[in-house]
Amino acid sequence: MRLLPWPLFAAALASCSSPEPSDGSAQAVEIGLPGGEDDLDFIPLEPGGTITLQTFGQGGTHALMAVRCIGLGSRMYVTVWMENLESGRQVSVPPAAQARPLACNDDGSCDLVPLLVMTGGLVPTGEDLDELQVEVTAECRNEDGEEAEGSQIGVLSTEEL
Repeated sequence: MRLLPWPLFAAALASCSSPEPSDGSAQAVEIGLPGGEDDLDFIPLEPGGTITLQTFGQGGTHALMAVRCIGLGSRMYVTVWMENLESGRQVSVPPAAQARPLACNDDGSCDLVPLLVMTGGLVPTGEDLDELQVEVTAECRNEDGEEAEGSQIGVLSTEEL
């Protein structure tokens, strides 16, 4: 089990972005998971929440994530990083070559659901990912160059592998 000592974990949780930007602007990013009947709904990832890993039969290990971009429009360049909080190792999903159309809600938030994050590289080959604490960070940038970033701490689970 790879858990940070409580003071470090609490400090990491406190540093995560909240859905409401502290500067009062209307732009923000939330980290979530796919959910709902068809797994196309945005479900916010709670601090310390479980991120279930899957293989899809391909042998690689992946996390299905969701990103909510608030106040930036409906087309976005989305970048996602996942960091092993114990070692600092990171994996990332770079933005697409063109801005992606997102599914928008009446409140001005737009969702990218699902987003596949390959987790190979978070730990050395042969080490277990189960119960690994990670910080997931996403940056949303629109075609005008406006951007916002948000992050959340989660715990990986291999229970369904």
